[in-house]
This record gives sequence, C-alpha cells and structure tokens, in this order.
Amino acid sequence: MDFIKNIIAHLRASYYSWKFARIKPKSNAGSPFGSFGVYAESKDDIDVFILQDIAVLPIDLNVEVLCFRGDKKIAGEYIEKIFAVTQALLKSNEHRRKYVENEKRLMKKFWKASKKDPNKHIDLTLNPVELNSEIDGFLSQLKAALDSLACTLNPLFDFGLSALRKDVKGTIIKKKSGYQIIEKFEKANEPVKQRSLNFRDYLEKNGAWLTYLAMLRDMPIHGGGLKNVTPLVFEQKTKKVIPQKIHHPNGQVENAGDFMKRTIKEVSEFCNYFVIFSLVIKTGIGLIPTKRDDGGHPRYYWTPPHMIPAEDKKEKP
Repeated sequence: MDFIKNIIAHLRASYYSWKFARIKPKSNAGSPFGSFGVYAESKDDIDVFILQDIAVLPIDLNVEVLCFRGDKKIAGEYIEKIFAVTQALLKSNEHRRKYVENEKRLMKKFWKASKKDPNKHIDLTLNPVELNSEIDGFLSQLKAALDSLACTLNPLFDFGLSALRKDVKGTIIKKKSGYQIIEKFEKANEPVKQRSLNFRDYLEKNGAWLTYLAMLRDMPIHGGGLKNVTPLVFEQKTKKVIPQKIHHPNGQVENAGDFMKRTIKEVSEFCNYFVIFSLVIKTGIGLIPTKRDDGGHPRYYWTPPHMIPAEDKKEKP
C-alpha cells in the first residue's frame, strides 16, 4: 500500500498545484509512480474532476478500513482498478482536446483551399481522417473506462466481471449494457440485494445510453468507421466551413466536438456515481459519501443521512 499512498500523495500535490499555482508539478523520473505521470497532466476542469471525484474518492473515504476491513491486498487491487478507470478517462479527454486543436487547424486550412478551388457551384467536402481518428480513440478509451469500472465490483463483491457487457445483434438490443451487473446483484445475498435496489435502478435507466456509446465505439472497429459523422463542408453560399456533425438515432444533431465534451463529462459523472453507489452497498452501515464543495480536503467524507443538508440530498444519485 505504500506504493499506492505515494501515488495518492502525488495526485493530491498535482491537483492543488494546478488549482492554486497553475504550475505543472515536477516529477521524479526514478519514483515508483513514474508510470502514472499522466495524472500530473491536469490540463482542464474535466481532468481535475476525474482525478478528485474518481481517482482519489476511495482514498478519501478510507475504503481499506470501511470496505475491506484492513485487507491491504484486496484494497490495493480495488484502487488499481479505480486507477485504470481514471487513466482511460484522462486519455479519452486528451483525444477530445486534440480533436478540438486539430479541428481548428484543418478547418482553416480547408477554408483557404476551398476559396481557391475553381468549382464554385457545389459545396466542397473533406473527410478528415485525422479528426476521425481522434473520435475513434475517444470512444475506445470511454469503452475501456466503463469496462474497467465494471471490474471495480470484483474486489468489492467477488462478481468475476470482465467488462460492462451488452447483448446486441446487429442493431437489435437484446440486453442493455450493465445487465450482467444487475443480474449479479439480483442473485446476491438478501442484504446486498436489498441495498442494491437504487443502484440497479440507476443502471437500468442508463442502460440504453451506455449501450449506444458502446455501439458507437464498435463501428470504427467492426464497421470501418462511424457512419453517422459528417465530413467537413465548405458552403459556397456562406463561404464558411461547417464542422463535423454527429447524427444520433433519435434525430438529434450536434457538432462532434460538442458531443465529445458533453459525453466525457457525462461518463465521468456516471463513474463517480457508480463508485459511490457500490461503496454504499458494500459498507451497509447507512453512511453517505458527501462532497466538500468548498475545495477543502478531504474532498469526500462519510456522513449520516440525517446530517446532510436538504439541498445536497437533491444532488445525490
């Protein structure tokens, strides 16, 4: 656990350096946590949320004592799985940032080339492989994060999960993502089964959305690319370049960059709630993880339900 404590100390130092001094912390290349250097790269508020509200959350809540009865080995396995979730989310957010940077550059370049193009009668299009690759990577890392998230239940409940599975044939969804987790809790011993009611309901309500994300990720791997993302378009009428857009099955259309930003935030929040739900079920002692919104430390602490302000209760999953 000393190894993990060193990592946590580094995470906290990185966060507070980012928040108050905006200075990138120096790292010791020979340190035992050198392989976790990505955690020091807190480049935006999304990164900070991932670090503070997912990576450090179990440490703040002292899971080694409250969930694993001081078993350092199993607690260490759990923290490692939480770190796997965190790393995948950070990578996904990095793909999003690179997409935004490359989009600006390619749109400007495409605009200049289109202004010189002799064909003035039709709109011009560009299939930006560079941008599509970032979308593919973004979705792949999101799927990796969600699969690792499912695996965090193994040290807690000995479920033997390997991924956040779905059962889909073509475009027909037989079972939504998360169904295995729901089934595991339904077959658990009676106390755990009862305590998991709200969690199962939460998974059921988010199942269709999670399945859709998983299917989007599968398209580049098994279908040769996302078919519902448009190319860049130069409109002759307006002389402007229209960014890539993603067309969702419900008819909603949004810019690809907006979709990525919205989705990484929603998935990160889902992971936060998922971890909180599972820890509450594991402890079974009626305490609720509460977030300190004033920026103090620790970020999360356990609180009896009757001591939580009414306005805070509304924000809980």
